[in-house]
Amino acid sequence: MTMQSVERLFALIDSFGDEVSSVGSVPMEGIDKVEDVLGVRFPEEYRAFLSRYGAITIGQVRVYGISYPVDSEPSIVWALRGLWEVFPEMPRSLIPIRDLAESGAVACIECQSAESKSSEAPVVLWKFDPQEDEQNPVFLSEGFAAYLSETLTEFKHRRAALSILEQHVAKFETDYLSQGKLPRNHIWRPFRFCSQDVVLGLAVVRHSIDNNCLEVDVCLTSDVPEYEPGSGAKWMASFLLSEAYKCGGSMEIRFSTNVEDGHVPRALCDLCDAYGVVLEHAADGRITPLEARSLYVALTDFSPALRDEIQGLARVARLSEERACYAVHHGLWTRAELETIVLGAPRGDSILGGDAQPEQRHLYQSDLAHARASVMGGLLDRKLAKRLRGDADEALDLEDDVRPLEVAFDPTYYAKVYCSTEQMPVPWVVGQSQDTAGLPAGVQLIALLRARETEDLTVHLQQDLDLAAECLASLQGQGTAARVSVLVPRDFDNLSQRSRDEFADKAHALNVDIMVCPDTTVSLDADAARRLSSSRIMRE
Repeated sequence: MTMQSVERLFALIDSFGDEVSSVGSVPMEGIDKVEDVLGVRFPEEYRAFLSRYGAITIGQVRVYGISYPVDSEPSIVWALRGLWEVFPEMPRSLIPIRDLAESGAVACIECQSAESKSSEAPVVLWKFDPQEDEQNPVFLSEGFAAYLSETLTEFKHRRAALSILEQHVAKFETDYLSQGKLPRNHIWRPFRFCSQDVVLGLAVVRHSIDNNCLEVDVCLTSDVPEYEPGSGAKWMASFLLSEAYKCGGSMEIRFSTNVEDGHVPRALCDLCDAYGVVLEHAADGRITPLEARSLYVALTDFSPALRDEIQGLARVARLSEERACYAVHHGLWTRAELETIVLGAPRGDSILGGDAQPEQRHLYQSDLAHARASVMGGLLDRKLAKRLRGDADEALDLEDDVRPLEVAFDPTYYAKVYCSTEQMPVPWVVGQSQDTAGLPAGVQLIALLRARETEDLTVHLQQDLDLAAECLASLQGQGTAARVSVLVPRDFDNLSQRSRDEFADKAHALNVDIMVCPDTTVSLDADAARRLSSSRIMRE
């Protein structure tokens, strides 16, 4: 502990003025008595805090300490009695200083025993109901002064940001919403990011014409217990990077002095650290174009094969990494669909850029055919990933109930490769009355994408089935358990009954399947054409 850190903390607390509610100073002998009762030794910085304030409440931030009577909030004795009664397994060295019940945890000082000579006392997060594989407690800060300073600074920044956000929203409603107008990119625009009724982030951004970058005036994120830690920061980073690309700037992002005093938000810095992206100008409130691209690629989580191919296209200036990332984050293509396009199509960059126009008939039809196949593969992706709960009489389709599914693309056979850690159905199989749930966990499903029209199926499906059999033989030779299918559109149903039966018999003889997607090439083409059109205008 240094006196400077304690003095800075006290100055920060006093800067809140009348908003600070404290129980009053505690004499040293009172602090000693509480230490004796609890059998621990408080760190000197916490003793200094107790001696000056006892305990404090500033807005929503309440810090436990010593108060009288000791059996009421915000007394640490009162808090410990409740915790020990409900959680007898809680280590006696943990002294609670903040109740974080919304996160299912409490912030504690990990004190030394009364006989210890060590002065170390980190602040940790002790979880009420940790998962079996979760660490408990979790390190938060090296000491009480550092933790409380960081907490109060974040509280001050958040409150100031909300005030600035209200001003932006009021102006935006007056200038644009009330008049039914849409703002240009260089206008401050407020955004709120929610999942159902849960707010994960708030932001106000604009494109700076003078600096050719994205400027950020408000950037707030939140961690919600029901979501993966850091989800708010991921959503915010994805939005800021996508907006930086969409607005046509250099991908640089600059934060105003209203955002954590001109520093890149701590939540985004932590996110960059987690992905190994070094921000060299975080203190200046800047994320450089190179840093932004690196973070964008990391967030998009391309497979190694896809990332290598995209980087190769970027080196010859055929496709930028950020364009591929934006196509995913904008919802134009999923990662798996993008992989089909980039690894499977000879002009994947043209498809992602929407380069070919309909009047360029041959180029456009080539792009459309590969886009159609990707769309059809995406339908199978979603079908396999979605679980259906219930019994034989009633199936329940539950929102966000997703099967763990690995999806890859094999350009050799122009095929999707699926594998799950649980039993997986094989849908749409010709001659199968309903989806079978017979594919065991760990067994691959290979689906050759053949988005052919009826006439092409007549000519090429026999060859497709032979290639599927060759794929199966190759996998069996490698000792890989797999089921191989040829996925075709519903145009298959336009074939004569005799032709359908012959193809089904051929597939059975080869020990492969024919899977018929519920959509026709007409509907697949309509979706593919829409995406190609959107690709042309997705950057302003």
